[in-house]
Amino acid sequence: MNSALRGIAFFGRRTLLDQIEKRLTAFDQGFRQNVCILGPRGIGKSALLAHLQANAHTQGFLTISISCQPFDTIYNLSRRWMFEILYGAYRRLVAELLPESYHTLFCALKPVIPKTLSRMKLIRHAAKENRSAQIWRDLLGLTSVLSAECGIKILLLVDDFDFLGDLVTEDPYGTFGREMMLQKETMYLISGSNSLTSRVILSERLSLLFGNFEIVMLPKLNFEEAGELICDSRFKALLLEAPHQNFLIRLTDGHPYYLRLILERLQLNVLTDKERLTAQNLIVCALHDELWDSHGMLHQYFTRLIGGLSQGRIGRIVSDVLIGISLGHKKISDLSSFARHGTRDIKKALERLMQSEMLERHGSLHVLVDPLLKFWLAKVYYRERFMPAHAFEASAENFDRDVVMEIKKSIAADHEELPKRVELLFRQFQDELVAFGEYKLRCPTFLEVSSRPNNGRVFPVYGKSQTRRWLCQIVIHPVTEEDIRTFLNDLGKLNGSVHTKVIVGLRGIDLNAKLLAQEEKIQYFDLVYFNFLMSIFDQPKIIL
Repeated sequence: MNSALRGIAFFGRRTLLDQIEKRLTAFDQGFRQNVCILGPRGIGKSALLAHLQANAHTQGFLTISISCQPFDTIYNLSRRWMFEILYGAYRRLVAELLPESYHTLFCALKPVIPKTLSRMKLIRHAAKENRSAQIWRDLLGLTSVLSAECGIKILLLVDDFDFLGDLVTEDPYGTFGREMMLQKETMYLISGSNSLTSRVILSERLSLLFGNFEIVMLPKLNFEEAGELICDSRFKALLLEAPHQNFLIRLTDGHPYYLRLILERLQLNVLTDKERLTAQNLIVCALHDELWDSHGMLHQYFTRLIGGLSQGRIGRIVSDVLIGISLGHKKISDLSSFARHGTRDIKKALERLMQSEMLERHGSLHVLVDPLLKFWLAKVYYRERFMPAHAFEASAENFDRDVVMEIKKSIAADHEELPKRVELLFRQFQDELVAFGEYKLRCPTFLEVSSRPNNGRVFPVYGKSQTRRWLCQIVIHPVTEEDIRTFLNDLGKLNGSVHTKVIVGLRGIDLNAKLLAQEEKIQYFDLVYFNFLMSIFDQPKIIL
């Protein structure tokens, strides 16, 4: 089968497209594996499904795309659902371009899929009689009728399937699961924005299908992919150099929606009357327009995001907690003092934020997972909430100065030697307990932090608190057994015991070296975990 998906310039999604292509090939050959794509809002799930809808039909499937909405009614959903089936059938069976009117579309399909159209007529009749359970069941059965009638396998794309729980009908997910089990000629590719809720639905409420969905996480762009996007031909007028590219990558953390909006704003500024500005001033103008200005798309996006969580008494505390965390108050006791609310209410607000996946708890610290949202909360929303209107408008220049300071901080980090950056990280520790995946780390308050002599390949950093001593070595090349032995040799030169031994492999570690490190009780941190520590203590991430 010739792929219509391979080779598409789809930043950071090539591996996922290849994975989906394999599932489509297997489905064509008689083996169906349904797929669920999970990822936060704005990460590109809808764009990915639209891309599949536009291209997968050339592989021989009839592709139908359904978009679910919060607090949807079964009647509105049924109208959209049936239209999307007609659109997919027309595009696959009649012509590529959609006709100008619904009547023309219906008439063109009448001799092609009469049984499917007859079933749709029954659904519309059930809608008039308010039989919601029957409408939902018959909607889900339409693809089976269509596939049998036209003799073509169907790819059904359901975006934001976790909103189906809002339908006022009995057991919407149970009905969905039973229909999926019956419809062997339909492959389901669904997406969800809240991974916690979606996983619960898949494992509990779609219990008939547990194990039949392959769950795929759609991540942010990694730093290399984000750099490729910045240099893409669509933004050829920008010509940003590495220091400013790195700033945008750190600020957005590779979030494609954020990065694209900022790049488009930069491009617009370059092509208008701001073309003579320096790169730094262009970035300041773009972030001012997007984040500070109330008409900016990112400003509006974040405002809606916060508004959706601010309902009810605890909701009013949520915004105070968000601001507090953005300003560096990450422990419950600190948040209670900042927000002037009781510990019980703070915990409820934190729970709501963690359920929304806007916030993560790592040991004793609560961390905003989105650096751009954190910046907006601290530099825009905080002032908007607590300043008089006239003072807020007058503080626009302060926002611009904050952006300049962040740019300079990012550029300075790129020029700083690695040991000095690690020293600065260690000096931020204040006896926090940090948990991340399999790691649990007590970060003591160091009384002394210093760099040790290096050999150009390994960069040791030493830290001492009242009760603990650390030795950390940063290796800029793939870690080998020789590097572990160098570490052990350095340990032997120190007087007294070292309680925590850490080696950071910025470019990975070979298996033998990892086994030797485990044997010698040396903790290994990869770049992902080390950058997590950098971000949790408000330090610029390392970009190789």
